[in-house]
Amino acid sequence: LCLLDVMMPTLDGFTVAELLRQRRADLPIVFLTAKSLHADVVRGFKAGADDYLKKPVDEEELVARIQAVLKRTAPGQTGLTEDAART
Repeated sequence: LCLLDVMMPTLDGFTVAELLRQRRADLPIVFLTAKSLHADVVRGFKAGADDYLKKPVDEEELVARIQAVLKRTAPGQTGLTEDAART
């Protein structure tokens, strides 16, 4: 999992996410940033984010969201329940 901020010294997080997506399409990416405008959130998802959290964030929520992303993106996961996968 890659946890990114938008505002970084050399490359912004949006650019880093786009570059990571080109190399590793399966890498889970989560933004944790103070950039909270609607346009920033949309840009984050368009750059390849699996989730986008705005600072300040509750630590328990951060951990829960990271666990959810990892569960969803784990190898062999289809995102479907057993019942849904059988139909």
